[in-house]
Amino acid sequence: MCFSGCIRRVGHRGYLQLICCQFSTRDDQYRSARGAETGVSTEIQSSFSNMTAESLIKENDFAILKTGKAARLVQLNKGAVYVEKRKFNCQDIIGHPWGQVFAITCGKKGEATLSVVPRQDYVDHIFNASEKVGSSTSGQDNRDILDENRSQKLTREEITKLKQDGASSVDIVRSLVENSDTFSDKTNYSQQKYLQKKLKKYDSFFQACRPTVRLLSELYWSQNPLKVGMLRPDSLASVLASANILGKGKYIVMDSFLGLLTAGVLQHCAEGQVIQVLDYMGYQSSTRQAVQAIGLDSTRLLSVDYHLVEKLASGLKLREDCPEDPMNDRRVTKFQKNMEALSLLQQRDFAGLIMNCRGDIVEPCVLLLKFLRLSGTFVVFSPHLGVITNLYDTLKSKGGCVMLKVSESWIRGYQVLENRTHPVINMQGASGFILTGIKCE
Repeated sequence: MCFSGCIRRVGHRGYLQLICCQFSTRDDQYRSARGAETGVSTEIQSSFSNMTAESLIKENDFAILKTGKAARLVQLNKGAVYVEKRKFNCQDIIGHPWGQVFAITCGKKGEATLSVVPRQDYVDHIFNASEKVGSSTSGQDNRDILDENRSQKLTREEITKLKQDGASSVDIVRSLVENSDTFSDKTNYSQQKYLQKKLKKYDSFFQACRPTVRLLSELYWSQNPLKVGMLRPDSLASVLASANILGKGKYIVMDSFLGLLTAGVLQHCAEGQVIQVLDYMGYQSSTRQAVQAIGLDSTRLLSVDYHLVEKLASGLKLREDCPEDPMNDRRVTKFQKNMEALSLLQQRDFAGLIMNCRGDIVEPCVLLLKFLRLSGTFVVFSPHLGVITNLYDTLKSKGGCVMLKVSESWIRGYQVLENRTHPVINMQGASGFILTGIKCE
């Protein structure tokens, strides 16, 4: 089990304020299994009792395939997909309920077959696998154990053959333990650590999870924090909470990173309108990847180029007829949606502004604040303190804003085990900075 605390540094004096505190399990696989055992409904453990159309995986759906070591986002179509260098057909997943666990059996030609794993069997494997392969004897300390890569008699070719023969992770780890000269001399703690590491390495299970904002945030962050502009999952939660998003509100989002922030805002305002301002010329599919993966209603989401918003704010007259090829349906549709978004911006009645974009954010923020109504909330995230403080000073000098506050979220995971409780060693320290405020006269 791991303990995670989130502490925010408020104001320029650096006061620390505990804003959230949660217990999380050692990894998502443990949490999923625990939820299955206790019957608690979670995002990654769907209910198996209500087999409606919404709870079943359909063709062309996006899914997060989670193993003990990693996760990846895939679109389930008629093609093949790779999980841990194992290839299988997507059709084997379609039709099963969300949260279903599958076991991968490797073939000799590299192709794999899937088999459905009952929930109780998966729970038993998570909690009891290490006990099945453990040793009854252990040493007092590890002072006489030398790491010379000679203690293991089982060769790589023999391990590969075990995989091709369909051996489970428990069978493979049991063979490793039996052929190890030093396993019985290790301490009990060292043995448990070794077993957990090897079981995770040779585990053949994966879970098909329905994409959510939280799961996508964790997925993108684990793959590459730069994909989401260093917006950590707890920082994303702080941004959405500070924005005070209403169910029927209208919001402006300037999001340059995979549409994760856009998806979070769109999901919170279930009946509202969201305008996504693009900070470059032209529409790219990556700006809505998270929205498409979750399957949100894209009819309530409009995109508009930033250079058009600049023209609107400066009072320049915009062309009402399509300046591009009128025979190109795609360009005509894009032009019409741009005009629709600009007409909504002209009303200057938006409830909030949320930003996480590349480059300088001072000029775009000052410009987009013009389209907020009075008492509208704005939240700006940046991984750089200098950028945020520059924006803070600019807004403070211009006036028209109250309750300006710069905060920094902080989170640290803890491993909580008997006699082995300590902070997680490998963690990303950068959390970014958040500027919040309210527009006034």
